[in-house]
Amino acid sequence: MSRGAGATLLGIALAGLIPSAACAQREAPEGREHPAGLWLPNDSGGPCPGGSARTAARPGEHEPPGFTPFAHYDACQFPGRGESLGRWETERRQMALMQDPEAPASPPGVIVTRYGRGFVAGRAPVYWNGWDSGGARAEKEAFYVSMWIKIVGPEFEAAPAVTKLGFIGYGADPESAVNQGFFGIPNGKQPRIGRAFQLGFFQQGHVDRPVHQNLESRPLMTVGEWHHWEAVFRLNHPGAGDGEFSFWIDGRQLMRYSNMRFVDRDHPHGFTMYTWNPTWGGMGGTKTREDRILIDDVYLSGIPYRDRGMTSGRGE
Repeated sequence: MSRGAGATLLGIALAGLIPSAACAQREAPEGREHPAGLWLPNDSGGPCPGGSARTAARPGEHEPPGFTPFAHYDACQFPGRGESLGRWETERRQMALMQDPEAPASPPGVIVTRYGRGFVAGRAPVYWNGWDSGGARAEKEAFYVSMWIKIVGPEFEAAPAVTKLGFIGYGADPESAVNQGFFGIPNGKQPRIGRAFQLGFFQQGHVDRPVHQNLESRPLMTVGEWHHWEAVFRLNHPGAGDGEFSFWIDGRQLMRYSNMRFVDRDHPHGFTMYTWNPTWGGMGGTKTREDRILIDDVYLSGIPYRDRGMTSGRGE
């Protein structure tokens, strides 16, 4: 498809995103140019009609017993559209949907993150989040998240310090911030181009703690293939470091910690939000290449918040 003067800047930015063999082609909406195989935020519809929202974990997944599903996004429409379970919202940044028939969980729709060459550290190219239909005030005492993620390969340029790949809100009032912890790729002081990476969970704000792989040291987050991430979070009791965090990739457990702190008397809110705001570092540096990440089938379940002796006066 030619790209004339009428092409949108967003269309130009994403034009080279999709290998032709990996997606279905479609015609541009009448009256404007459109990158083949992509759906942009201003488009109606999406890469697939959307199925029923998930109401249970799949066989082999690590969802704890007694957890109730409260959010599910299958990437058939942009977050906030369609029939997804829970409440999903987005900002119109450089984001797109595409078809990937190889997506393992809910094909063919996937949502695309693109880091362009020259992208400056400390920023994120896209933003979307999801939680209970009651919003961030529907706090959780514990929750499980499952998602599928693919770094388009064969290589990826990781940011100095850490590439942030999804935020979790907890402790603080959700009206002020929902970014107290995040999954990420740890790194040294300089950007690094690689084919396989370790993963971690990093706390910031009222608790400042990096959590690294403690059950498996190998860098299992490989580029060029789909991976299944799962995590379980449980609040600590006030004044105690007895919160829990566990993480699996492709069914293999990488991390298990039972000494986590998520809340205290000054930060008594439960878990409040999942956000995909993939911030590329924040300690300086500029991307020397284009990189892309695909996301599919984000599923969350949990149990409602119960006051654990903190004088917050909240609850569901």
